[in-house]
Amino acid sequence: MGGTSRNAFEMSAFTTQTNQSNMKKIAFLIPAIALAAMPAVSAATVLIDFGRSTNVASGYTSVAMTTEDTSDATSGTVSLGATGWSIVVTETGTGVSGASKGGNAGSGADDDVFPAAVSGFNSVALEDSIYGSLTATGGPTDFSQLTITISGLSNSDTYDLLFYGSRGNSNGLNQTWSLTQGTGGADVTHNSLNNESTAVDWNGVSTNGSGVIAFTITGPTGTTGALALNFGEITAIPEPSAALLGGLGFLMLLRRRR
Repeated sequence: MGGTSRNAFEMSAFTTQTNQSNMKKIAFLIPAIALAAMPAVSAATVLIDFGRSTNVASGYTSVAMTTEDTSDATSGTVSLGATGWSIVVTETGTGVSGASKGGNAGSGADDDVFPAAVSGFNSVALEDSIYGSLTATGGPTDFSQLTITISGLSNSDTYDLLFYGSRGNSNGLNQTWSLTQGTGGADVTHNSLNNESTAVDWNGVSTNGSGVIAFTITGPTGTTGALALNFGEITAIPEPSAALLGGLGFLMLLRRRR
């Protein structure tokens, strides 16, 4: 009888230990399953077609200069849909008799061969451009600059920016893209004439702390030619959600207790 009682006790203890082990596994798996079931945070993306408002790709936001052939041409502020973001392009410069001017390039300046980084996008959005022009007759220190300002961004997110500029006629020049508000993008320089190799691809760009990212496209001083801005893609990379971080922390705590 004593042996039978001892065996029953040992079996009971074994069953209890097994149940406790299973409960720990279940407790560990529940949050893991919940995390796996959480919907992925979608990244907002906007596609932009710069240039003539009569030549806009379907599904793209049109950004065209509303004042042209002046030393301070501008697109005005353009809403980027439901994202709450907005963008404005402004051409500025110095020169004699309005030597620096900007506007929407005519069809004669359209390009038709594109860098690999953007070749998968709608060619209608890639071919035409906003320009900033410069004539050397204005003086050796004359310059033209396009300033692109994106507002309404989240300071807690980062942004991937893909932009492209090119023109297909003879008025190209070396243009430099520089991030002026925000952090995370190195300068890019290429010739604006028949640009078939270079796209500006800045990943993980942060705002300036006030929801703004801005950059410039600038040509060398005292030269003749035209800057080009054809296409843009802006993608928000959301920060990990608080719920996801909390769930991961809970999983780590359970692992330590085991």
